[in-house]
Amino acid sequence: MRNRATIALRVGAAEFANWLRHLRTELDGQVTMDDHTVSLSLYFQDEDGNPFEITTYEYGAAMGQLG
Repeated sequence: MRNRATIALRVGAAEFANWLRHLRTELDGQVTMDDHTVSLSLYFQDEDGNPFEITTYEYGAAMGQLG
């Protein structure tokens, strides 16, 4: 049976930008970013299908780093 529990991490703006760059390289398009207006979140799965979420509430700073 596949795990359905999501592992969620809260990070700062710089860490969020670093994770996004890293995951885009490592997962080759298998990461999505959602803009929730007050936060930004990354969603992806590991090779076993376990879901992960990385979120920052440092919205303005993160948007500035993402260009």
